Amino acid sequence: MARQPVPNRMRRNFARPQPQRTARETVLIVCEGEKTEPNYLASLVHDLGLTGADVRIFGKECGSDPKSVVKHALDANRIKYPYDYVFCVIDTDSHANLQDAKNAVPNPPKRGTKEFSLVISTPCFEYWYILHFGAYDRPFAPKKGDSVCDCCIKELAPLIREHCPELGDYRKSSLSLYASLKSRTSDAIRNATRRSDQCAIDGSHNPSTQVHLLVQRLRTIAAEAVA
Repeated sequence: MARQPVPNRMRRNFARPQPQRTARETVLIVCEGEKTEPNYLASLVHDLGLTGADVRIFGKECGSDPKSVVKHALDANRIKYPYDYVFCVIDTDSHANLQDAKNAVPNPPKRGTKEFSLVISTPCFEYWYILHFGAYDRPFAPKKGDSVCDCCIKELAPLIREHCPELGDYRKSSLSLYASLKSRTSDAIRNATRRSDQCAIDGSHNPSTQVHLLVQRLRTIAAEAVA
């Protein structure tokens, strides 16, 4: 007697279940810098296995003024959909309207958004790089025609040459900086956290950075998606 074919609806019961992608929290990152911050953060996001669907990064589109960065973040979060987390990455440097940017941050954030934060570095994002090499806490100040950010970069440059010779001289537009610093990221997080704790005690934020909070949030999102 010939075997009867198994109906499709029954065959489906024996099919191997396909793994389901855990829905990840979404992140919007708007940067003051055109290349430095976006290049580093895009490399970090890629390394963590996150995608453009998880994390959207803006740079040159929003201008370098802190208030315009916040406005761009507000507009982007309203036009598409509310992201779970919104971060505005800015430097204090010599911006006169930093307080205006702080005042423009919605509190509480838009419904559907868990956090809308400024990620501030004093004097600039390069201080985050310096913390990969040690607990640097000496204040920066402009001198001999150099801006305060120029002085920070001059502290960073020899560290890059010594510890990351494959990079050569430090370039703000480098696409491989994250890869060279990756093994030191946990050190940078510890140094940034200790510096933040000290700032809370003595009231001085020169130097300091909150980039470690953004890095930790991205790491957490990536880890929860594969748990």
